[in-house]
Amino acid sequence: MLRDCFLPKRLAIYCTGLLILALGTALFPLSRLGSGAIVALPVVLSHFTNLTLGQGSFCLFCLFIFLQILLEKKLRLKTLLQLPFSLVFGALVDFYSLTLGLATWQPEAWPVRLFLVAAAICATSLGALLMVKGDIILNAPDGFVVQLAKKWQKSFGQTKLVVDGVLLAVAALLGLVFTGSLTGLGIASFIAVYSVGRLIQHLDQRLFMKKGIREKA
Repeated sequence: MLRDCFLPKRLAIYCTGLLILALGTALFPLSRLGSGAIVALPVVLSHFTNLTLGQGSFCLFCLFIFLQILLEKKLRLKTLLQLPFSLVFGALVDFYSLTLGLATWQPEAWPVRLFLVAAAICATSLGALLMVKGDIILNAPDGFVVQLAKKWQKSFGQTKLVVDGVLLAVAALLGLVFTGSLTGLGIASFIAVYSVGRLIQHLDQRLFMKKGIREKA
């Protein structure tokens, strides 16, 4: 089990996942075919505020940390540690988008845009899986889903589907009110909601369970 591995190995797995997850977040808007549920709200915010995609992601993660504290009704160190993680994550997203210039790339060819959707979904799934397996700090949205699933006595997957649906609905509402369109939403949003969880499960079986590593994600 990865929890029994030396901390440096787990930390390497976790940091790799963090880098890949941030890349997936930065890739989603490039296709202009919609964004994943966690990315959609920061994308909308970036269109009618001065927030960058990374800063919007940080604000959303802070909201999820606050909601976790409300659910738990106490301050836990593991929850509070999600705050510096959220800051690092937002900085990484802006590094990919602004420093490396991904945000300025606006491909028009449909094959390229569809490839970007697939790449974003794969990166999001692999990054999230590696972070869970590293077992250091959950990202704030997943931490909230874990707590909500316990409260509702539902599975993580069922609860995540509900939370993702609410995020897409809020993003759609804000987009319509402030930009007059479904900014950040599209076919890719629904593909991501349907496929990310399934791809995480598939990658888990291929990368970890076949090697005899079996632990609850």
